[in-house]
Amino acid sequence: MSVPATPTEEYRVLGPLTVVLAGRSVPVTAPKQRIILASLLLRAGSWVTASELANALWDDRAPMDPRSALQVHLTRLRARFATVHPERPDLIETRPGAYRIVVPPGSLDLDRYRDAIAQARSARRAGSADVELAWLQRALAQWRGDPLALVPSARIQREVVTALVDERLRWMERRFELALATGRHAQVVDELRAATLAHPERGRLWGHLMDALAETGDRAAAIAAYHQAHRRLRDELDATPDTELRRRYRRLIAETGRSRGNAVIPTAGLGGWRAQCQLPPDIADFVGRADVSRELCTTLGSGDTPVVCLTGVPGVGKSALAVRVAHRLRARFRDGQWYVCAGDGRTWPDILAEMLTTSGVEQPPTGTTAAVSLLRRRLTGRRLLVTIDDAPEGDPPHGLLPLPAGCAVLAVRRGDPPALDCDVAHVVTLDVLSPTEAAALVTDMVGQARVSRTPAALEALVERCDRLPLALRIAGAHLVTHPARDIGEFAELLGADPLGTLSLPGSRRAAVRTAFELAYSALPTAVRRLFRFLELVPGFVHRVETIAELTGMSPASAAATVADLVRARLAELGPDGAIRLHSLVARFAAERGLDEDPAADRRAALVRLGTSLLNVADEAVRLCHPDVVRVGAGTGQATFGSHRAARTWLQRERRNLVAVAVHAASAGLTPLAVGLTDALRGPCGADRHHADWRIAAEAAVAATDPLREPTYAAVARLNLGLALQGLNDLGAAEIHLRQACDQLRRRGPAELEVVAVTALAMHRLQQPTKRFDDAIGLLHRGLRQCRQLGLRHAQARCLLYLGMAHHARGELRLAYRQFSAAARIGERAGDYSAQAEILARLGGVCGELGAHREAVRRLRAALRLGRWARSAHSVALASYGLARIRRAEGRPDRAHAHVARAIAFAEAGAYLAVLVNARNLLAGLYRDEGLTGPAEVEYRRALGEAERIGHPGARCEALTGLALLAHGHGRDQQIPVMARQAAVAARAAGSPRLLSQVRELLATLQPASSRR
Repeated sequence: MSVPATPTEEYRVLGPLTVVLAGRSVPVTAPKQRIILASLLLRAGSWVTASELANALWDDRAPMDPRSALQVHLTRLRARFATVHPERPDLIETRPGAYRIVVPPGSLDLDRYRDAIAQARSARRAGSADVELAWLQRALAQWRGDPLALVPSARIQREVVTALVDERLRWMERRFELALATGRHAQVVDELRAATLAHPERGRLWGHLMDALAETGDRAAAIAAYHQAHRRLRDELDATPDTELRRRYRRLIAETGRSRGNAVIPTAGLGGWRAQCQLPPDIADFVGRADVSRELCTTLGSGDTPVVCLTGVPGVGKSALAVRVAHRLRARFRDGQWYVCAGDGRTWPDILAEMLTTSGVEQPPTGTTAAVSLLRRRLTGRRLLVTIDDAPEGDPPHGLLPLPAGCAVLAVRRGDPPALDCDVAHVVTLDVLSPTEAAALVTDMVGQARVSRTPAALEALVERCDRLPLALRIAGAHLVTHPARDIGEFAELLGADPLGTLSLPGSRRAAVRTAFELAYSALPTAVRRLFRFLELVPGFVHRVETIAELTGMSPASAAATVADLVRARLAELGPDGAIRLHSLVARFAAERGLDEDPAADRRAALVRLGTSLLNVADEAVRLCHPDVVRVGAGTGQATFGSHRAARTWLQRERRNLVAVAVHAASAGLTPLAVGLTDALRGPCGADRHHADWRIAAEAAVAATDPLREPTYAAVARLNLGLALQGLNDLGAAEIHLRQACDQLRRRGPAELEVVAVTALAMHRLQQPTKRFDDAIGLLHRGLRQCRQLGLRHAQARCLLYLGMAHHARGELRLAYRQFSAAARIGERAGDYSAQAEILARLGGVCGELGAHREAVRRLRAALRLGRWARSAHSVALASYGLARIRRAEGRPDRAHAHVARAIAFAEAGAYLAVLVNARNLLAGLYRDEGLTGPAEVEYRRALGEAERIGHPGARCEALTGLALLAHGHGRDQQIPVMARQAAVAARAAGSPRLLSQVRELLATLQPASSRR
């Protein structure tokens, strides 16, 4: 059956699977549909049975009802074609048990390829080499890469693709043979170099390359090609050149009058110099690196620095940049631009031999000293640039570098170059692309129109690729071959499995994982082990001291091993001493750890690391947070020389403590997980890092069994309740705090029961409708327990909270007594952080009692202690109290200064209750000064924040202030509504003082309102 040819209809299988219908590309993204389409196109015009399609789809692992599943996929494929080309409803035909696709003649690249091959065979039989060559060129031009790329059928790849690739290579070899036979030697040299690089196992390609080079007069390069073939076959395939290739080599040696046994080549009779550009093609869509490129060009072109070493993390684009720079410098190096690919285990002697043959030496000397001396004589007086890609480890032969004056070397290395001495080499470390450069690279590949639809998705993709050029190019290639795929969807795939996603089917080297493996496999055993252990705990930021604990090394050995890893550019050492991995490198390290390290070793390392951290954290918490009641904390060796050093350590290691606690919980190390979580109670509670604390506490709760480990379960729940309380999630907090309190009352320890009781009391005071009686009862119970147990810090905390409860109820004398008692205990205990808050609240009560002098004294002391302890909460609280005193004294300038400081510190520390009170006070100051506009703005800000955080007292004050402003502007009709709302808020706050203020306001304003 035939159909009319349509120029707008095309099908391609010799490369990525592509369909063009009605002039439009039809993306077939579903994997099963791609397999069906590929199977039909491979036998276009012929019937393909349902069982054959099922084998291609499932490879002998078919579902229970393969025919129904096959029919579903076929129906969807037909529907996709019909939406684009409704005029061809019969594109896929059906008969019982079989299917076929009907395509116009000449529309399938596989048909065009086979037709051209048939014509080439006819020309060969007729003895017309030129005609045969033309048809072979036309046939091979149909190929656009690996056939059926991204068609995920093991059977098709195994049975069809392998045969197609082998067939293509045979015809490629025949084409080169014809080109050489017809005198086209120079035209195919570059193509043959590329072909041997891609297919080193094909001996005929190496033979053709040697013939082409020899016929162009470059016998030295032809001999070098043989040596290169010998090395690659040995290193990559554990093979040797075949008989034909060895025969060609012997013929070349004989033609030059040399024997294979020569050891040293005399200077006389050397081949003449021929300027050569061996550089690979420059990348057309190269993006960014302008500054680094300019630096390299300037350094190499000046002649002052004859050796430049380019290094960086694997996949960062070192080789591409080196080739680009070398191309830019061609005019400055008139005698040639050599390119040495030194990978695949090649050594410095190999590189030296290749450079000698390129220079015209037909058989390099066997002695290194003689070889170096000969090369230097050959290069003297030349202007030559040598680019060495993937320069090997170890020192180069003595005297090789730097090359003679006028020559320069650009060496690309995976790691920092101990071999290329700093006195000789200028080292340039290549970083990842900037966000703008990375986005531009992807945009150039996939098109501006596509990325402009989802800019946020592009940003996510760029970051998940670590802005690594190799990863970005692979991601771009995936998107190009899947034009219908959403960028956001692909970014999500990257988030789930970045290393698995960042690879191209059929090409092991086009994979980020491969780039990392090459660098990783070159590391010594101890360095590889350290690299794997770095990601034992996801998210942990290591330093040398934690490396020693993690690996069991001595600190000196750990430091040396870290230095080796940093030199290999798989890790970075920051100025703060932190060891960091790029996220993709970290994923690779985690993979290698799971694959190579026994579970017992990983568990033992986690225990060592976690135990060490817990011991140091216990000491730091004792120094910085003595008011935090803890049980069973270790008393190890002193680590910190000062309170400040301990505080700095806690701030720096907070996230590490969370990470290890979570990982320990997942590993079933319950005591360690709970201990680390409880250590966080000090720094996270004081510095309001409740979200981090919650993560650790939730993991600890999930890991504990209340029946088998009741104490650990209670401590974990206590921490979770406290963290939720700090996040103002009062409902969930109460559940956990009640359970913890009950368990601790039954089983102890009694010291932590005090913590739970105190937390429950504060919960009653935090609720939108205050429950003062419950809170005061719980606090008196906690106070009795503190006295019985001798917990002075906890006793001061209970007295502080009692004072706060009485203060909020307007019982100022009782509040004064409780605060004063707390201050006396705090002064004896020497807890400056807690003492600062106690004095600030005591000063506030003194001010309300009219004892301004004592109030100022207490508040200034609180301010001083708060600054010393770096307690933003105490500084904000004391500043707010001083501002109230100065306002009452009629000193608005001083009041403004204090309230501004209160707002600044409250905002910085997210102390919302202090912040909303300070805003009300600022609004009152503006109202006193007649600035009604700013006053109303601040009152309304305070009102909104008070409603959001559930602060009825502040809400009442804001509404009262707004009512006064409304009265001043003649908007008396608003006053009754505001006054009623203020009264409701005052009752919710449980404050008789506030309720009295509202009533006085109504009594003052209603007569004026009624007169109007």
